[in-house]
Amino acid sequence: DLPEYLRTDQGKQGFFWLGPAGTLTPYHHDLTNNFMIQMIGSKRVKFIAPCHLPRLQNERHCFTPIDGAAIDLQRFPQMRDVPVLECDIGPGEILFLPVGWWHYVESLAISVTISTTHFIWDNDFYTNYPSNHDF
Repeated sequence: DLPEYLRTDQGKQGFFWLGPAGTLTPYHHDLTNNFMIQMIGSKRVKFIAPCHLPRLQNERHCFTPIDGAAIDLQRFPQMRDVPVLECDIGPGEILFLPVGWWHYVESLAISVTISTTHFIWDNDFYTNYPSNHDF
């Protein structure tokens, strides 16, 4: 429980992610703020700030065709100077993922992760998301 950050009422409390080493989640951004709580194993997370959206070829909902494992600068030369931040998280660590930040996730080991979005403050950034995006 993190009552200074998360609601304690019943209801949807988060998402459960279980996977083997090598599981990949492609670059995307979320429409909520999230806590990524690492329970078992470790993950590597790469981030790109939302201000670089024009360079990310974002034409499909919250996704980009840019490969987080190895950015193809021949195909996407506009990514050459985009800073990519990186961190590893392990058991017992919590990572805050701000709404709109692009992230790519790789499991480094068998992994259990809980992601939560039920903050005590308003966390609805999807109601007004453009409806003309391909879902």
